[in-house]
Amino acid sequence: MKMKCTQCGCDDLEEVDFPYEAKLDEVAVGIAGESSFYDMHEEVYTQTYICTKCGHFEFFNPELAKLVLEEREKCAKIQKEIDNFDKQISDKNNEIKNVEQQIDSIKEQLKNIDITIRQSNELKSKQQDLSNKLKALKAGSQELIKQQNNLKRKLEA
Repeated sequence: MKMKCTQCGCDDLEEVDFPYEAKLDEVAVGIAGESSFYDMHEEVYTQTYICTKCGHFEFFNPELAKLVLEEREKCAKIQKEIDNFDKQISDKNNEIKNVEQQIDSIKEQLKNIDITIRQSNELKSKQQDLSNKLKALKAGSQELIKQQNNLKRKLEA
């Protein structure tokens, strides 16, 4: 990890006591950004460095940085799962649309007055099978949406 002075950009920083290990109260210091989302057990211990070029003090906390990176990785993993659910839901919806089109086609064929009883019975049987498949697909799609919503809530938390 390469540390740089935020004042002048120099990368020659020397660890120092300030005048002792700095104990920063998260509220008193007003730590901003992502760090405010992490439970720091009411205090943050930092390592203090001085820039040898401009004398600016820098405070670094590798443990907090590690927590931030772990949280980012966790969020990225959850987002990847959400995206996977998006694809699965889209595939299910396409399959549902296909089955609905097949059912509509069968309904049109059944309206034909020249159809035999045997053909009518076969089409009705196929229509029933497709209707059952459609119900199962819709239930599966709803379950995927439910799981995806759970992941989205977990991501927002």
